[in-house]
Amino acid sequence: MPTVWWIPRRINCALRAHGIPPLKGVLSGSSTFGSLQFVSECTLFRYVDRVNLANARVLNSDVDPQDNIVTSLGLQSGDWQWAISLVYWGIMLMEVPSNYFLKRFGPKIWLARIIITWGTIVACMAGVTNPAGLKAARFFLGVAEAGMLPGVVFYMSFWYKPTERATRVAWYFGGSSIAGGVSGLIAIGAGNLNGKGGLKAWQWLFIIEGVFSVLYGIMAHFVMLDYPETPTTVLTPAERDVAMRRLPRNAPKSTESDFDWVAFWDVMAQPAQWLFLFSYLTLNIGVFGATAFLPSVLQGLGFTGGVSSNLASIGPNFATLVFYVAVSWHSDFTRERMWHYVIPMTISTIGSFFLTGAAYNPPSDTNAYRTITLKGSTEVGMALGWMSAIAFVAALISPFMYPDEAYPEYVAAMLWGTIAYAISAISVLLIPLAIKWQNRRALEYLKSQGLFDDDAKAEADAIGLEYDKTLLEKV
Repeated sequence: MPTVWWIPRRINCALRAHGIPPLKGVLSGSSTFGSLQFVSECTLFRYVDRVNLANARVLNSDVDPQDNIVTSLGLQSGDWQWAISLVYWGIMLMEVPSNYFLKRFGPKIWLARIIITWGTIVACMAGVTNPAGLKAARFFLGVAEAGMLPGVVFYMSFWYKPTERATRVAWYFGGSSIAGGVSGLIAIGAGNLNGKGGLKAWQWLFIIEGVFSVLYGIMAHFVMLDYPETPTTVLTPAERDVAMRRLPRNAPKSTESDFDWVAFWDVMAQPAQWLFLFSYLTLNIGVFGATAFLPSVLQGLGFTGGVSSNLASIGPNFATLVFYVAVSWHSDFTRERMWHYVIPMTISTIGSFFLTGAAYNPPSDTNAYRTITLKGSTEVGMALGWMSAIAFVAALISPFMYPDEAYPEYVAAMLWGTIAYAISAISVLLIPLAIKWQNRRALEYLKSQGLFDDDAKAEADAIGLEYDKTLLEKV
C-alpha cells in the first residue's frame, strides 16, 4: 500500500520556516504499515475467506473426484447456491447494527473482533460433514463478518477529507480483486496437501485461510488507530489536532452521541438515499454472481481441472485492481463522483468482456460519494450500513441466476447482469437531482423559520454541506 501523506509537505515546510519542528508519525507518512491503510489490507482476508468456496469447488476435480468438496459432503442441486447465499443472510441481519457497535466500542476492538471471529469460523468449516453443516457455517460466517465493509468506510470518514476518500476506499475494495487472485494461489497450494494429515485439500484450504485471518485480526487490534480525538502513543497531540482540524465541520466525530434517531429518520426520508440503495442493489446483482462463479465459468470454458481454472481466475482479479485505483484516484483528483460511477457501469453494460474490470470499480466511488452528502456519525454510519445491507440482497439473488443446468455459458445470468448494470447507471444519474431538491427544500424551511441570511457561507453552514455544495455544482 502507498504511503498516505495526510499532512502535506508544504505544511511542514511552513512550520520549519517559523522554527517549529515538523509533524511526523503516521500523519506525515513516516509509518506505512502502522497507518490507517492497514485496514485496507484486512479486506484481503475478508474476501479470501468469502470466495474460497468457489476455489474449493474445483479443487481435485481433475485428480480424485471423491476428494472434491461436492462429493465429500454429498451436495445436491441447489445446495451450492444456498451455501453461497446464506453467508449474505447473516451479513444482512447484522450489517446495520454493527456500525452502532463500531462507534460504541471503537475500531480497535470491533473491527479486530470481526476479523478474528470470521477467521475462526472459516477454519472450523474444515470440520463440516454434510450439506446442512456447510450451510450453517456459511450463515454464521456472515454474522461474524457483518459490518466490516460499511465499518471501514465509516471509519475512514473520521480521518480522511472527502477529496481523499475514493482512492482510499478503492484500496479497500481493491483488496477483493487481490483476494480473488491470492485465493486461487492458496487453493493451488492446498491442492498439494490433499490427503496429508487425513484431510482433503478443501479442508486444508479452509484451515490455512482461517488461521491467517485470526492472526491478522490479533495484529489489527494492536496496530490500528481509533479516532483522531483518542489519545495514542503513535500520534503527538499536535498531529491529532491537525487530523481533527483538516476535516470539514459536517464530518462525523467520535464525541457525538452513539445514535441519533432524528438523524436516522432524516436519512431514510431522503430520496437520494433510496436512489443510492437502488443503484447499489442493481450493481451488485451482477458483481456477486460473477465473483462466486468465476472459477466454474472458466472451467466450463476449457480451463479443466482445479489448478488451471484457479490460475485463470488470477489475471482478471488483478486486472480489476488497476481499474479500482486508477478511476478512484482520478475521481478524488477531479472532485467528481457521479460520472466516475456511470462510465464504468456503461462499459459493463456494453459487454461482459469488461465486466471484471469496470463493474467492480463503482463501489468505491459510490461509498465516497455517499459520505460527502451526509453529516454527523449517525447519518454516515446508518446510510453506509443500509447500502451495504442492500448490496447483500443482491448477493442472495445472484447465486440462483447461475443454476447447474445453465453451466457453462450462463447466458440468462449474463443478460440479467447487463440489464442490472444499465439500471444502476441510470439511477446514479438521478442522484444529483435528488440532492439538489433536498437542499432546496432545506433552504425553504430555513427561510420560513427565519434562520437564513443571504450570505453564501451562512447558507452552506446552515445546511451543513459546505464541501458538498462544491461537488454538487460540478455535477
